[in-house]
Amino acid sequence: MEIGGRAGVVAPYGGQTQVPIFERWFLGGLYNMRGFRYRQVGPMDQFGEPLGGDSYFYASAEYNIPIIKYLSFILFYDIGNVYNDPWSLKAGAGRVSYSDDYGFGLGILLPVQGGIPLRLYYGIPINHDPNVGSSGRVQVGFGYIHNF
Repeated sequence: MEIGGRAGVVAPYGGQTQVPIFERWFLGGLYNMRGFRYRQVGPMDQFGEPLGGDSYFYASAEYNIPIIKYLSFILFYDIGNVYNDPWSLKAGAGRVSYSDDYGFGLGILLPVQGGIPLRLYYGIPINHDPNVGSSGRVQVGFGYIHNF
């Protein structure tokens, strides 16, 4: 069983009124919030493009069930969200206060020298913003993946 989490805050400084987009937080994709498309958890503009946010939290629980020597079945649950303002966990109008997903997958250790892991996940959103959609997502990772 693997359980972990993280949170972060970034704020404008030096007379700036807004944090540049490349320094904002984003969630969604293979490394967190596996039931959502890449960077699709959090604030978005009028065209549905992710804006990122100044505060976020993320937590995950993953359970591995070995099947055979190089194959395991994975169950997981992720929860988190990205928020507009620093030090704030208030979602904007029409947004959920948190997003979460659950799912399953396969972990395959390729039998080459040293072993290279391959992970296949299928995540299903539970709570989410209306613009995200409710269908599941397939995520594929090759190499060593650490969610935290």
